[in-house]
Amino acid sequence: MNKKQNGFAIRLIVTILIVISITRMVKWDEIVAVMMNANITYILLSVAIVPLMVGVSVWKWHVLIKAQGIGVSYWKLYVLYLYGNFFNNFFPTSVGGDIVVWYELGASTNRPTETIASIFMNRFTGLVVVLLGCIIAMVFNFAFFRDFYVAGAMGIAALASGLVVWFISDRKILEGSIRKFGGIRIVKKFLASLRKFQEALNVYRRSYGLVIYVMAISLIYYFMMAINIYLGAKAFNLKPSLLNVIIVLPFIQIVQMLPISLGGVGLKEWSYTVAFPYIGISSSAGLSVALFVRVKVLLIGMSGGFLYPLTKHIWKDGTPGNATVSLNKERIN
Repeated sequence: MNKKQNGFAIRLIVTILIVISITRMVKWDEIVAVMMNANITYILLSVAIVPLMVGVSVWKWHVLIKAQGIGVSYWKLYVLYLYGNFFNNFFPTSVGGDIVVWYELGASTNRPTETIASIFMNRFTGLVVVLLGCIIAMVFNFAFFRDFYVAGAMGIAALASGLVVWFISDRKILEGSIRKFGGIRIVKKFLASLRKFQEALNVYRRSYGLVIYVMAISLIYYFMMAINIYLGAKAFNLKPSLLNVIIVLPFIQIVQMLPISLGGVGLKEWSYTVAFPYIGISSSAGLSVALFVRVKVLLIGMSGGFLYPLTKHIWKDGTPGNATVSLNKERIN
């Protein structure tokens, strides 16, 4: 088998193992009973918050892409964001649709490097806020973070974040690699692309005001994610406190980013079944909430898969000279 086939086989095995693990943790009769106890008011509220969450996330992305000097309509980004969510259902991670978004927007603006930098920074600032939430949550429920799986997920996320900060702030190793391996044609081309990507990221590093602004939007989005899960639980007449949802949210979000299963299948569900018992809700009830959230994600993705191909030619992209946000004027010498 080639590498692609090997990767598929490994993810298939992991997916099967995750599903088996979930089935061993839950009681299906309890799941049926929980779902039969659904509350239509909270179901509607839970569905209604999703477009608002998308709007906040796109707001942050719009700020980041304007900082690169790329003029793109907010509403085009909104529909493109939904389109990316459609493909998230088929990629081996909850952020896999970003590849499709990058291809579409990078091609239409002819600024692929700056586009991927904005998408990357959108995800990275969200991860940083999740880790900050993790630190705060440890004060209220340290026992949860002593769990092997939880500690492992948090450790991986913290390590990844540290590597990103290092990459953005230190250019010496990249420049040294270019000098040392620049004679190899393929490596030279890759390192040159990596340098352009690093330079695009430096737009954000040079603006404290921009980063603070974006982090503030990320905090708003983080709180809305917690409300989303809280309403999902209330939809089945479960009674978690919002604080407890905030405590388990970092683990749930980080697990969904791991590229280890087919289409991310099972990761969301597994994270709920592991996390919810720590806040006084059974694994079976947690899986019920996860399945409900999964349905909402599928619906929002389907809307993007339908809308973007119909509307992609409506907006014209540009790179106006005044597109950079005013916050970007705060520079580091």
